[in-house]
Amino acid sequence: MNSRKHSCKTLLALTLALSLTSCGVPMTEGEKWLDSQKDAPEMNIAGMWVSPEWGKANFKQEKRDVSGVLGDYPVRGVVSGNNLYLLMYAGDKVDYSAKLKASDENTFQGSYAKYSIIDQPGSGSDSIRPINLRRASKDVPPGDTGAVGSQALQEGKSTQERVAAIPKKAPEVKFVRITLRERPEQNFYENDLFKMIKDRNFFSKSYNPSGDFPNDFVDNGDGTVTDRVTKLMWQKEGASPEAFFGAALEYVQELNAKKFGGYTDWRLPTIEELCSLLEPVQTEMGQHIDTVFAGSIYDSWSSDRLTRYGFRYAHVAYFGKGDVDISGVESGANYGQRRHSARAVRTMK
Repeated sequence: MNSRKHSCKTLLALTLALSLTSCGVPMTEGEKWLDSQKDAPEMNIAGMWVSPEWGKANFKQEKRDVSGVLGDYPVRGVVSGNNLYLLMYAGDKVDYSAKLKASDENTFQGSYAKYSIIDQPGSGSDSIRPINLRRASKDVPPGDTGAVGSQALQEGKSTQERVAAIPKKAPEVKFVRITLRERPEQNFYENDLFKMIKDRNFFSKSYNPSGDFPNDFVDNGDGTVTDRVTKLMWQKEGASPEAFFGAALEYVQELNAKKFGGYTDWRLPTIEELCSLLEPVQTEMGQHIDTVFAGSIYDSWSSDRLTRYGFRYAHVAYFGKGDVDISGVESGANYGQRRHSARAVRTMK
């Protein structure tokens, strides 16, 4: 009986692996599409960009050819006239293609398609979604995340952000505390996630686009932010550059070892706690999070995990996309191990 179960599990995993490898457009087809765009480039897009749908982007341009990263994907593309054509790929397959048009030198608008070429037959309308890019900084080579973060923060500062950093006055009425789950789950699946987001009215583009969780943040002036509704104290910035899941756990322990903010009970937040930070309105940096927080963290590991087809994943909050998803914590997972930022939290006594 056990042998039979093992065989079924192996067959299921093999079927999944074959289906994953069959998805996507061959890179050769994508490259032909890029080569077919013949107009001379009218602009240089090198530098840091922000996409509300995908998160942060970092591009390098040589003549008309574009390379870099967009969200979690490596990118190839071309600038043709004032149009931008992009391929987001994994291995030798194109997972997404996008065509955008410049509104001005700092803004692109367009559409992207999954497992197809956006403007060719076969890219059904049901798989086409909008994509937007806003420039954050210029001429920063891909990989130089430290320089990007600091420069983007300086250039992105606004009056709204500076005002938000000032501690708020105490309200006339007392807050009704909302206690969120702080104990991590080892088997937290999509149905659990959907129910949690709906029950708490968290904002999520995929699960609850009309959600709006009530917060009241105070900048403590020591690198921490307190939410007077949940009684959670957060790191204002968080871990950068991005790291594997295990390294994120180690990062939190390092915070405790050096008594960050004067405390030794920092931990990796649950996805429930992270979802409480997602805001329906974007900041000027293209993030769905209150401007009291530093703008350099576009995603964050949670401590909640699940197992799928024998591999381990953890839930991640994407402040750039305004959404949540799972990400591999081990090499055998779909797309392998992924790197994300981490923002530690502690519960106030």
